Formats: sequence, C-alpha cells, structure tokens
Amino acid sequence: MQLAQMQLASPSSARSQTLLPWLPPLLIAASLLALSGCSQFRVKEPELERVIPEGKGVTEALNDYLRQNSIAQDNSFFADYIDLNNDQVDEGLVLMQGLDWCNISGCTLLVFRGLPGGYFEFVSAIEKVREPIKASDQRTSGWRDLVVATQIKQQPQDVRLGFDGQGYPESAIAGTVLPGLSEIPGESAF
Repeated sequence: MQLAQMQLASPSSARSQTLLPWLPPLLIAASLLALSGCSQFRVKEPELERVIPEGKGVTEALNDYLRQNSIAQDNSFFADYIDLNNDQVDEGLVLMQGLDWCNISGCTLLVFRGLPGGYFEFVSAIEKVREPIKASDQRTSGWRDLVVATQIKQQPQDVRLGFDGQGYPESAIAGTVLPGLSEIPGESAF
C-alpha cells in the first residue's frame, strides 16, 4: 500500500474502514516529521549501545535514578562529561531522548555529580532543554552555569541556568534569556 495514494473517504465507504487503523500511526509520524523540521530541535537516532569512557559509571547512576523515580519507558540517552564544580572530577550530563522525555520545547537533561572512583550521584533534572548545551566559564555557587537552548512562548531562546547550591532549575524556561549562545565562552557538551 502506498501512503501517497491514501485518501480519507466518507465513513460509509469500505476504504475509510481500512484506513482508520492506520490513522493514529500516520498522525504520529506526521507530528515527528514536523518536529524534525524545527531549526532548533534535532531528534537523534538513539544508539543501541552506549560507550561510556572507562571509569565513568553514569549509566549505573542513571539506572538508579530511573528505578527510584519509576519514570518513562523510552530511556535512550546521550552522555557527556565536564567538570562543573572545579573539583577535578567530571560531572555526567545525560540528555534523555524519546517521546517519554521530550516535547516541542526540548528534552530532559539530567546532571550527576562525579565522585572519586567513577561513581555519580543525581543532582538535577532540567526539562525543556535543546541542543546546543554549553558549560559556561561563569559560575554560580561554585558550579559552572549551563547555557542551553529552549523554546519560550513558541520562540527559540538561549538561556543561562545557574546552580543554587543544591541544583539547577527544574525547567530551562526558568533561565536567564541570553542574546546568543555562540557569544558565551565555555565548553560545549552537546
């Protein structure tokens, strides 16, 4: 069956009865295609296996977080490591992917504090984050500010997220709007 030839027919026709089971998947596919066309929002194909650098146990910390919070079925992700608190141990930044973690405004970014021996502990979950993501050279409460893209009132924005002593804001839209991400000195994460 060719999708280009399918048309909606009146409810009394046999053709519309065979099309109805296909309608929800077609609407989902059309929505995903529309999202992929947004200039600030990229949907990456999840990898089957993640290669985490030796001594980096963020996968174990992520699994603990997911078990404790009983969240989401689609747990594909991308991970990167940057020292955010200047203790010479990298923190784990985990950008979740998939429909359980993402919407039109962005996806959830999880931040894990790096501990000696390759262990990690959960610090923050930040919703509505889009790429690019940077660790700014500017610090708040001893931690590097995160500079991320998001969508505020249907407009793409770059925002700075400061650490409050306990964690980062729960949503990127709570950040300070910036004029442009490329002008902010720092280290790119994603």
